[in-house]
Amino acid sequence: SGEKDVVFLIDGSEGVRSGFPLLKDFVQRVVESLDVGPDQVRVALVQYSDRTRPEFYLNSHMDQQGVISAIRRLTLLGGPTPNTGAALEFVLRNILTSSTGSRIAEGVPQLLIVLTAEPSGDDVRGPSVVLKQGGAVPIGIGIGNADISEMQTISFIPDFAVAIPTFRELGTIQQVISERVIQLNREELSSLKPILTPSTGAG
Repeated sequence: SGEKDVVFLIDGSEGVRSGFPLLKDFVQRVVESLDVGPDQVRVALVQYSDRTRPEFYLNSHMDQQGVISAIRRLTLLGGPTPNTGAALEFVLRNILTSSTGSRIAEGVPQLLIVLTAEPSGDDVRGPSVVLKQGGAVPIGIGIGNADISEMQTISFIPDFAVAIPTFRELGTIQQVISERVIQLNREELSSLKPILTPSTGAG
């Protein structure tokens, strides 16, 4: 079955301003590859910097066109350093909940695509562990200055993390990310175990 809840968590800090149109294009193209619908794929999007702004919830738009229109209307949040840890906690508490349309209680896969262009201003390790234990499957995408080890820590398994030098490369990884999102169903996820503690001693 193709049911899954897909949440985009995007860095909207000042450092992203020049790349924001490309970031929106990327999210739109991933959404275009999914079967959006109430019983198929539901999509939510949260933008963050030093604060967090939910743009739309999993139950806000029940068709692809509604989601895409909402993506096109996005404006940059702005603000200083992205606090990725706080944003991950926000998603777990406020987005992956039944009241906002998440089917987490029914065991529907909860995919979280994190896009950031800067190292986090706060700790990501603690919130990442809590998020994964809570049933989320994060995929970290780091652009430019982003810290790849942070993306690996956030991701369900380190292999899911992606690092690209500039926003332009989002176009080249879109297919890979779309395929991964489509492929990650209940069966596939049951064979994968999240990595909760980084294997390296770095920190």
